Amino acid sequence: VNKQPVPEIWSGLSLDERAERIKEYSRQVVNHFLEAGVDFDLYEIGNEIDYGISGVFADRTQARDADSLREAIWPDEAYLIRAAIAGVKEADPEAQFMLHIATVWDPDFAVAFYKTMIEMGVDYDYVGFSLYPSAFGLAVYERFCVTLDRLNAEVGKPVILAETGYPAEPFTGGPFRDWNKALPGYPITPEGQAFWISDFLASMRARSDVVGVYFFGPDFWFSGEVWSPFALFDGEGRARPGVASFGEGE
Repeated sequence: VNKQPVPEIWSGLSLDERAERIKEYSRQVVNHFLEAGVDFDLYEIGNEIDYGISGVFADRTQARDADSLREAIWPDEAYLIRAAIAGVKEADPEAQFMLHIATVWDPDFAVAFYKTMIEMGVDYDYVGFSLYPSAFGLAVYERFCVTLDRLNAEVGKPVILAETGYPAEPFTGGPFRDWNKALPGYPITPEGQAFWISDFLASMRARSDVVGVYFFGPDFWFSGEVWSPFALFDGEGRARPGVASFGEGE
């Protein structure tokens, strides 16, 4: 969410020129995979694009409230997203799209982003989120549920958890070293991870607006402090109990 640079080769292009390159790049990428026999159910344009995309971006020194972004960032961001969607559809006319942001804890922000994209002509099908409860703790987890309710009422598009996870062991260093805020009843242990996955999936299945959940980095057991506490395999590559949680409730 905090890194949305323009590719260096496009850095000298105007916004219109960049949009054309994005459109062509998107078309070429999709054609490449379709010609290789890969079929897609869904395309995500960008990743955690709350504050911008491809160099149209509010960095940490700039205002990041919804009103400021709506004025300074989101119009040009929507322009680039529309270009990407147009390129994909040239290759795959039946394509469906998800927009994915990280701000799950602020219902006003999330609603503003997704409504603004509609108002600015972005033709998307799914709302996408990242959710890592141990990064923020119980209060944010509760706010996430409020965000879902608001979006269901005011935007009305189906929701996909594009990234989520819960650690099986504490972080002791690395970029996510502070993501050790355990939720009540879910200790940061392999068993706690398994219980959280089981209960979270059950709670999402109970909602008609949530249509998909993706656990992020289940295979990153080899990454050390970068991500291995979230993995579904231990440091030897052996499955943790959380693997079995995905088969429950089907």
